[in-house]
Amino acid sequence: MIVSSNAPAPTKFSGRAVGCCAGALAGIFAAVFGVTATGSYAGVIGEGIGNAALTAWMSNTAQICQAILGPAVSLSSDMWGRKPFLLAGLTCAAVGAVVTATSHHPQVALLGAVLTGIGFSQQGLLVAIASETFPRNLRPAMQALFNISSSLGGVMGLTAGGLYVKSNVVGAGWRMIYGTLAIVYGLACVVIVFFYRPAQKRPDVSAVFRRHRYKIMAIDPIGLGLLACAVCPFYYGLISALNPYPWSDVHVLAPLCVGLAGFVCFGLWEWKGNSQGLLHHALFSRSRNYALCLGLLFTEGILFFSFNAFWAREVTVLLAIPSWEAGLNFLWFFLPSTIATPLVGWASQRYREVKVSLAAGFALFLVGSIGMATAQPSSRIAVRAFACVAGIGFSSPLTLMSVCAQLASPPELLALASVNLLVSRALGGVVAVACYNAVVKTRLAALVRPRLEAAIAGSGFPSARLPALVAAAQVPGTPGLKKIPGVTPQIAATVQTTMRQVYADSYRWIWVIAAPVALVAIAGVLCLEPIAPMMTRTIDAPADAQQAAPADEEGDMVGRRADSDDLKPEIEHIEAAPQELEKV
Repeated sequence: MIVSSNAPAPTKFSGRAVGCCAGALAGIFAAVFGVTATGSYAGVIGEGIGNAALTAWMSNTAQICQAILGPAVSLSSDMWGRKPFLLAGLTCAAVGAVVTATSHHPQVALLGAVLTGIGFSQQGLLVAIASETFPRNLRPAMQALFNISSSLGGVMGLTAGGLYVKSNVVGAGWRMIYGTLAIVYGLACVVIVFFYRPAQKRPDVSAVFRRHRYKIMAIDPIGLGLLACAVCPFYYGLISALNPYPWSDVHVLAPLCVGLAGFVCFGLWEWKGNSQGLLHHALFSRSRNYALCLGLLFTEGILFFSFNAFWAREVTVLLAIPSWEAGLNFLWFFLPSTIATPLVGWASQRYREVKVSLAAGFALFLVGSIGMATAQPSSRIAVRAFACVAGIGFSSPLTLMSVCAQLASPPELLALASVNLLVSRALGGVVAVACYNAVVKTRLAALVRPRLEAAIAGSGFPSARLPALVAAAQVPGTPGLKKIPGVTPQIAATVQTTMRQVYADSYRWIWVIAAPVALVAIAGVLCLEPIAPMMTRTIDAPADAQQAAPADEEGDMVGRRADSDDLKPEIEHIEAAPQELEKV
């Protein structure tokens, strides 16, 4: 029997570990509450701050902050501890929510959204806390808890946001979304202060990090700068397309080119320039699963944000219902996800495999996308059914790919491994939202005038007033139409019916783009390696310093140093012994 010479890591969790997990769940609830409420009611918020052109920035600032700041914060927490960075980030988020809620200028509101995004960028730390304080074979259950918490945050974000927007609570309306967000982030901060008290210091990271003369160099500032120079211009170029510049304008092409060049430089730097940076090479050394999960979560971000950012908007114009009601209808996505997530987590932990559940999840995303691509103004039941199907699909990818990637990563880099997954997902969402916005605007610009012109032909409406009719038709409701001379009630009704079909044909392209992405994801899932050998009872960062370390009930050796990779040299030595004896 081979025994590691190092003391094995603990394998039993305690009440203190439960407290650590409670703080992490509170933080993830706050993050998803904010991103869901501000994303679903982005149009109302954009109008409320006094500049509708900032709508895309207000709804996607959190993802941008996570993409830029998340890796640096997580890398720092892997080296110097989690709690200070968590408290600082959550405090910034609460302050930012207060700033936006009380702002009276668009730029001040956007500044508050940026501060809130700093708190959103702490998600990698939250995921790492809940994972490293429990045994590895419980990772599916822990990630399922995380997904349940995030789904509940989405449900509350939709419900509370819809109530605020509809009822104009205490005369504040959309501002109450940010007021509630400040309270939720503040409560998460309090929970972490009192419950996240790990007794053990951070693991020794000398094996995966070299010493730097200046500590700032340890967080890869060059890579961080290149990433920022890539994400921000690229996103600006995408949202500026047809808002108001054409695709051929320098205001669109120049930022896009700068952003693409930044991504190329970032990739080259992380590949050849720095092996211990934001994309630490040790993350990819154990298994191909980590690299595959990065790509798969990028595709999941594209699929999730097609529903999260556009389903409610499409339903609003397609079914001619208020935005608050469309937001509440998005519960058809989150409620099935909340119910299905425990089943997915239980099945993955029971059978120690993820391929079937992941493939099924992406297949349901594919079905939901294809269904939404067929939506018509009369599809009142169908759009809700397809949201329900996609919501069930959402229950598995984020949960199980996090498990798969964490098990394939070095324990010393757990926060960095976790946040890189979320950054990949956020980048997928940022790129998807910007591209979807551009596609919808392009189709609207191409369809509105010809369709309206054909619809009112023969009604006697003067052609000279057609531009004014086209502009008024794209504003919700009929007040703008009634102000145009010559618009009769019959013409107004015809215009509204025509516009609902125009919107259906324009938004359809979002789902046409999303469906092939789901197919690519299914193919990627089939390439994953089995995770059963990695699901031991090891606890990577126990909450209590003194714990027993029994062997795994299925015969696995426990303790980080007793993993199969660590025992390979000893195994090879024993296997070579008979040959050496023959030579003697």
